[in-house]
Amino acid sequence: MATRGTRAAAAVAGCAVVVAASFAFLGRSHGGDGSTAPVGTSPQLPRGALTGDVDGDGRTDTVSIDRNGLIRVVLGSGTTVRQLVPGGTRLEGLVDVGTPGLDLVTSPGTTGSQGSPWSVWHLHGHTLATLAIRHHGTIGPEPGNLVAWVTGHTLHDGVLDVLEKGQDRVAVLTRSWSLRAGELAPHPAGVRCWDRSTHQPPARCAPGQDWTYDVGPHGDLPALQPIDTTWSPNASAPVVDGADSWTLERATPPGPDDAPRVDLVLRAPGRVARLLVPPGWAPALGPRVVTAGSLHGILVSQEGGDVDTWRFYVDQGGRPVQVSTRGPLPLGGGFSHVTGAAYLSWVSAAGRVFTRVGTARPGHYRVYEWVAAGTTAGAAPVLRAYDLGLVCFDDLFGHYGTCAR
Repeated sequence: MATRGTRAAAAVAGCAVVVAASFAFLGRSHGGDGSTAPVGTSPQLPRGALTGDVDGDGRTDTVSIDRNGLIRVVLGSGTTVRQLVPGGTRLEGLVDVGTPGLDLVTSPGTTGSQGSPWSVWHLHGHTLATLAIRHHGTIGPEPGNLVAWVTGHTLHDGVLDVLEKGQDRVAVLTRSWSLRAGELAPHPAGVRCWDRSTHQPPARCAPGQDWTYDVGPHGDLPALQPIDTTWSPNASAPVVDGADSWTLERATPPGPDDAPRVDLVLRAPGRVARLLVPPGWAPALGPRVVTAGSLHGILVSQEGGDVDTWRFYVDQGGRPVQVSTRGPLPLGGGFSHVTGAAYLSWVSAAGRVFTRVGTARPGHYRVYEWVAAGTTAGAAPVLRAYDLGLVCFDDLFGHYGTCAR
């Protein structure tokens, strides 16, 4: 349970602000089938020309672009279709995205700090028009973040791992693109291996080939991932714990709409108990029962600004009781008041609660597990942060380990 959708992205993905790089066939031209080939191997075609069935009539067509940005599609029927685009635009390939015939992929020819969006052109009749991308997205390289390429008439893009910055051999989390409901949409395409010292695009990794960041072995670490990333801010969605159920409901009196009062409600056979949630940002109820050593209970999150405050509640004698925490960091997410480093809490698939805090080295974190203490008779329960030591996380691929190599 990372904090709502944003914490999920931060913990797994970050949960992954990601970093990648651009790919261009420098000093090369495309062969007739859209694959790369050294310049000059097809003297009968214009430099950089592509061949393939663009209009879907079964005949071979020729596509080229000059330095002034004039695209020419010479159809097998003898008709020539022209489209003017900005000068310097390059042809990246011909792709099959599910339209009749092959479509043209063009790039601006330069890669700025914000990346270079690519365009996919479809020939409709005697007119070239760009295909829309779902959710107004973009396709194309972004320095240090994204790579895009065409192989085998398939359009790919992928995310590079920030932890592999500066390395030649890297792993790429890849997507392919095809038409869905009239728009280009991405589809997961697995992991590719890319040797950036060559002029070749990313390719399927060979058996046993693993170019992901080395996080080290799991060692004695507990199962930190996968992460339970779901939240239920809907007050009507209960969390069931045996015969108990927990919900968030408007309190009585309910308070103003812009600052409502909310109760945490515990229902059990023959009884209902309520506890007012501390005022602040709108609370969200964790979707499942969590375990902290010998204690099990539920989490309530109040996220706003740079801070996400988590509180742990248990059923104590039929009453909802908040369990206090002790540790170098609060439970939830935010920034350490000592070091300024970001910290983040999550719930594993096994229902255990962890918090990590960043160090000076990317991918290296100090990790704590929240476990119960003071659970003897008459003592108020307390959650303490148990230090698991230094742990390496590769959020892009969901890997973790002891950092030992």
